[in-house]
Amino acid sequence: MLEIKNLYKTYDGKSFAVNDLSFEVGANDFTVLLGLSGSGKSTLLRCVNRLIEPTKGDVIFEGKSIVALKGAELRHYRRNIAMVFQQFNLVKNLSVLTNVLTGRLGYHHIGSAFTKQEIDLAMMNLKRVGLQDFARRQVKQLSGGQQQRVAIARALMQKPKIILADEPVASLDPATADSIMQYLAEINREGI
Repeated sequence: MLEIKNLYKTYDGKSFAVNDLSFEVGANDFTVLLGLSGSGKSTLLRCVNRLIEPTKGDVIFEGKSIVALKGAELRHYRRNIAMVFQQFNLVKNLSVLTNVLTGRLGYHHIGSAFTKQEIDLAMMNLKRVGLQDFARRQVKQLSGGQQQRVAIARALMQKPKIILADEPVASLDPATADSIMQYLAEINREGI
């Protein structure tokens, strides 16, 4: 499903954050990247999602190179690759429901409204992570673990084939971290 071939990323032209990395991730794989802080894990994930550009090498998704995609092709690719960030990347003053709905923005034109089906899907995803009763609350009123579950529900709104989770439990207590990893494992068993 995803293949990384001889990937390099340098920011300064001298040292490499990612240095000649190659590996494959098959459908239904649950892959964990372990490494010290600063070893290039986040850089790799951002190259896979093209949030940053690789210096050299290739990222192949479902048999097609994605490193040269632009415009509509890049947006279409990104619909398949959801991100869950360590710092959640939520809009704290907006409601939980609105934050979850932002996972559908890749399917909308500027100014278009969310459909009833999208709102129903958002509520279903909130129920899936145990937060359906929090839909109208502002995100800033939630704990860190609850915010990370909102981020997972937002990722699911894309109906992705892959979820890239960049240290999704780094700032959480052990019990909450375990529950977040269990949510991710359950999602993986369902085919993502």
